[in-house]
Amino acid sequence: MTGMGGHQGRALRAGDVLELGKKEMAPGVFLPAAVEKGSRSHFPQGKLRVILADDRLAQHLTGQRFQISPRSDRMGYRLEGGKIAVAPTGELISTAVPTGAIQVPPTGEPILLMNDHATTGGYAIGAVVIAADLPLAGQLAPGDSVEFVACSLEAADDALRQREALLDAS
Repeated sequence: MTGMGGHQGRALRAGDVLELGKKEMAPGVFLPAAVEKGSRSHFPQGKLRVILADDRLAQHLTGQRFQISPRSDRMGYRLEGGKIAVAPTGELISTAVPTGAIQVPPTGEPILLMNDHATTGGYAIGAVVIAADLPLAGQLAPGDSVEFVACSLEAADDALRQREALLDAS
């Protein structure tokens, strides 16, 4: 045994008394104001930058607004507002999918994959939200509107470096 456990290095037993400890709060850590500008209240017109993955699908994902469906969860945001008519029918061979991937199932209703998504998927991927914008995507709620804007790999890399520099400055 590792000596780690619920109480004195062992599982809890009937009659164990657990101390509550001190009620003091740990000192707060505050993000610099520049980082807070990336919060939902400063979300630039509901736009997320994406790296295009499939030209046929990407042209239907960019330039139009989608709404986050009430059927969304931590696995993925279902996007309403325009079915993609060119969505591949049937499933593809399963492949690894990153957080931020925008999958397009045969129904043509895109799904933005979030933190708890499966590690593999069998639907076409039209685009992927850049890493620097994933925290913004995480702030979206059902009913919110979002638009995807094409971004180069270089611009995505620069955006991530800028975000990390802001966090390092804190």
